[in-house]
Amino acid sequence: MSDPKIILLNDSKASGEASPKTLQYHDLPTTDEPNNVKWRNLQSLLPDIHLARLLFEHYVQTADCLHREIHVPSTRALLEATYNELSGSITGLDETITFFLSIFASSAFYVCHSHSHSISDQLKDASKWHNTWKEAVILALLQPDTIRSSSLVSLQTILIMTYLIWDTEGQSSMFHTLRGIAHTKAIQMKIHRLDAHHPTEDDDVIVTELKRRLWWHLASTDWLVASVPGSQEGIYSINPKLMAVKYPLNIDDADIRADGPSPNSLPEDQPTSMSFFIQRIKLAELCRDMVDSMQNVHQRTDIPDQEQIRQIVGWFNSFEGSLPWFFQMDEENINKTAVLVARRPYIIRQRHVLLFGLYSRLGRLLRPLLIRGESHPSCSDLVNLGIDCAEKLLHIRHTVEPEDLCPSFHSHSIDQHSFGALLFLTIDIMRDKDELRARDRRKNLIRECVMLRGKQRFLGEPTKNMIRALDQLIGIIQKPCLSLPREFVDVNGNHPGPTSPSTPYDSAGLPTQPFSSEETEIPGSQTVPTGKAGDPEEHAHMSFNSADNFPCAHEHPANTPAGQDITELWTELLNNFPYSPGFTWEETFDWTWS
Repeated sequence: MSDPKIILLNDSKASGEASPKTLQYHDLPTTDEPNNVKWRNLQSLLPDIHLARLLFEHYVQTADCLHREIHVPSTRALLEATYNELSGSITGLDETITFFLSIFASSAFYVCHSHSHSISDQLKDASKWHNTWKEAVILALLQPDTIRSSSLVSLQTILIMTYLIWDTEGQSSMFHTLRGIAHTKAIQMKIHRLDAHHPTEDDDVIVTELKRRLWWHLASTDWLVASVPGSQEGIYSINPKLMAVKYPLNIDDADIRADGPSPNSLPEDQPTSMSFFIQRIKLAELCRDMVDSMQNVHQRTDIPDQEQIRQIVGWFNSFEGSLPWFFQMDEENINKTAVLVARRPYIIRQRHVLLFGLYSRLGRLLRPLLIRGESHPSCSDLVNLGIDCAEKLLHIRHTVEPEDLCPSFHSHSIDQHSFGALLFLTIDIMRDKDELRARDRRKNLIRECVMLRGKQRFLGEPTKNMIRALDQLIGIIQKPCLSLPREFVDVNGNHPGPTSPSTPYDSAGLPTQPFSSEETEIPGSQTVPTGKAGDPEEHAHMSFNSADNFPCAHEHPANTPAGQDITELWTELLNNFPYSPGFTWEETFDWTWS
């Protein structure tokens, strides 16, 4: 196979091969506080070529395998050409430099320090520059000239940063701002009508394929965001009837050449680097259909019609059943995939991320039925399906491999899905009248919460709201009023009256005081408030019985980065609980111990 041509992604082309001997080495600025670096000279933020190569390859394995904004061979060649040109003091490369800084920022974010990965010390040292590169790129993207640019590389950069911010901050204002800019830019470039006309011989195969990927990245993200808690839930911007863009090809990047004919797409059961991306599109389309289907139903009642839910569940089940074998979780296909991993190590990571998205949405769809199960006894099979989805999701967290979906990688969306599963199982435990079984389940669930909480504490500031939410959830599991008063709701949805008062011990015999042990220590439960706004322990004993009372740090209010999604989950949970005379759910959510 011949070396790929160098494709400068501002839609101009260059050919030739860069010689590593002539590459200029750039040292990162020497400072103890990387974020104090001035952004004006983007070139000064570039690492040396050796580290740049390491960061690029790490990005390909950890980030690009999920969202595919680049064509790997041509981008690898562009990296070499860019450094070669910089060594000759060639100016005018700011867009390309910003593009690579976005790749380096993403790569540095996904460097894991907690496991015995085969990652070089240079990569681990470079991870401290994640925020520097990220902030520099964001500032560059928000400049008027960049916003007006219609180059492909500027769109690639925005989408790389959009995905990175989703993982670092969740649905923050910056996340939605960049999505909006990318959407407008793509339409101005007429990418939404890319395949409205027959291709010509002059069309660049790589550029055409990249445009398809970028548009479907935008569209699928739009529809996926519409199906998770947040300000954009239930609404999307991209109408599938007003676009004409084919699916990207199911083919490896190495088989797409600028000087070759347009290749044929492989069958979906043949694994390629695009397999996950195509299934992500299909899941997103399913989420869009669900949003459409639920809108009219929600105008009539708080709970979607049972038949409507069954229809949507059928869609999800059909999607899961039609997944290619290497994304299936049955024992036979898991064993077959283990062989495939030798050639495609990213495939397990892709499978787990895809199933996380599937199971979390199914569970959330079914959670209201779990809470009001007594008034809908005919829905017991759906309730059990929801429990199964939550358990499968947590099972995936336990089966991940170190080189795959490392638990120490921070992904806001993955953590949000995990928290949703913990909520679902907590509600189910509150319904469980089998005291022995409930006690074991509570212990296991507390372990899950503590494990996720430990990860959040390791990851630092962007996750403080998750830490507080997990503290609250652990408190709910331990409270004496844990058992859900199922007799409050009869089959007709009526509320006959209160039950007997709670005892000093919950139904499983667990003490009402918070406990700690080496196995299930709950940091913060015995901590005296420090009075510092940024200290997550300060809020460990605060009451939480509404979204307005959600204890957020001043720098992260509930409707801004890192707080909104979790607050939405809490609000939804509280609003779904049934009212009952003589019993207040506020008591369950009040973090005070008698």
